[in-house]
Amino acid sequence: MDDDLDAAFADVFFGCKEQVISFCIRNLTIVQPRDDYRELLELTIILFGGHPPRGTRFIQPGAFHRARWMARVIYGLKINMFRKQFHLTAGELKGFRRFVAFSAMLYVKAWFTASSAVAAAASDLAYLKELISFPDPQIAQATSKKFVNHLWYLSEDLAGLALFDDSVSMDTKRKMVAALKEESQGDPRTRARVDLTAKDTIATKTVADFVTSASSRIFQAFKLNTEFLDKDPAEWLNDQSFTSSQQVLLAIAVVNDFAERGVALIQDIQ
Repeated sequence: MDDDLDAAFADVFFGCKEQVISFCIRNLTIVQPRDDYRELLELTIILFGGHPPRGTRFIQPGAFHRARWMARVIYGLKINMFRKQFHLTAGELKGFRRFVAFSAMLYVKAWFTASSAVAAAASDLAYLKELISFPDPQIAQATSKKFVNHLWYLSEDLAGLALFDDSVSMDTKRKMVAALKEESQGDPRTRARVDLTAKDTIATKTVADFVTSASSRIFQAFKLNTEFLDKDPAEWLNDQSFTSSQQVLLAIAVVNDFAERGVALIQDIQ
């Protein structure tokens, strides 16, 4: 990023360098559904001064339309990297820097982890916390205000999926099991409600805070064996009822990537 970035912001940006590069390289080892997925990961690595496995390269610009939001981030990264070759105003340059920093630090990771049903609840909560604490106050306020209206996977109905998330701590899972015995207050909402004014409270929340007895309905919907709930979470990996249920849920994709690929296919046919 630019040398004239605010010092505090620059420290946070470069402080996450190794983590972001490692994440992108890890995801490049996975078969990506489209070339723009790979391109976004590679550009993010280059932005942080790293070297993608295939080497540093810049692909010719492709289609740009509303159905493919990723193009905006890819173009933003390229324009920022080649900014000296464009006639940008000070306002435009500042806007690109802020957009690129947000995309590289937070949004890339959020997007590439969004497809896991079992990880959705914990990922969404972690993402909300990151948005609230983002070092650019204006972006933090705007993005967290928007994202708080999309917490479907933290709803009572779906929060229970986090029981199968290996990244969730054993202690949190124990609290989730205990919360399953707590009665839901009224009809479960389609998405969780979070008060953004209580930032300190949000910072201490875990997925267990969103689980109630209604969370067990997801197990019934998929006809899952829940005998593992009678055991301590530390024993679940050796329990067949848990592993078989986890296998079913790990196969579920929860984003509209299939729709995006359908749009691309239609365009190619035309």
